[in-house]
Amino acid sequence: MRLHRGIESHWIWEDPVKLKWWLGLLLMANWEEKKVLVGSTIVVIKRGQLLASNKYLMDKWGVCTHTVRNFLRLLEMDDMITQTAYPKYNIITICNYDKYQPIDDLNADPNTDHYNDPNSDHSADPSADPNKEYNKQRSKEVEKRDTDVSQKKFSFKNELIALGVDEQVANDWIMVRKNKKLSQTQTAFNHTKKNIETISSTHNLSANEIIRTAVERSWGGVEPDFFKNIPAKGQQDLFSPTQNESYSPAGIKYQ
Repeated sequence: MRLHRGIESHWIWEDPVKLKWWLGLLLMANWEEKKVLVGSTIVVIKRGQLLASNKYLMDKWGVCTHTVRNFLRLLEMDDMITQTAYPKYNIITICNYDKYQPIDDLNADPNTDHYNDPNSDHSADPSADPNKEYNKQRSKEVEKRDTDVSQKKFSFKNELIALGVDEQVANDWIMVRKNKKLSQTQTAFNHTKKNIETISSTHNLSANEIIRTAVERSWGGVEPDFFKNIPAKGQQDLFSPTQNESYSPAGIKYQ
């Protein structure tokens, strides 16, 4: 499997856990088409695909199914994978799989191919590669694709969703922030994420519950101090309707 150095400027590089999961999916993908038996059905898994249910990934990664779904949805939004759901299993397809496992790597003779020799100098004898021009052109194409991905615009909303915030709640909070003329930058999100983690640990609240509270109270940010007078989850039903305070996205009035 090959990795282009451009991955260092990709968003997934910034999160070691998500990077590990992504590399795991690449390693689990079939490098050639094969048939597998699922129950009493024969399923064809093509090159660049893997058969994996959410429960399997949940057990493998040691996380909840909600986290698995959010991660896979994030990969789909960035055109890194596609998913096809069946009653008993899912098929995940790695987009542009050939750039991670080129066909010419599979056909190479491990006894003669200098790319598979860890002690060889790859630049010592360029003529040793009969597909030099093809590989050179392919390298340019892969580098261009990696650059395009790394330059994709940062999305405050998508990052909130990746934390487990419902899309509607994320949209509502972004509206609150816009009305207060607050930025939706990467720096602003990093600050928000840090505060969510702090509040979550002290109040046993999910990211969705924290942001939802911010929407209900027209907070443009979520600071630990805002939650000082709010009992931790379990001590009081934080989200039960109270006077002049109920969650209704269509009717929210932002200050």
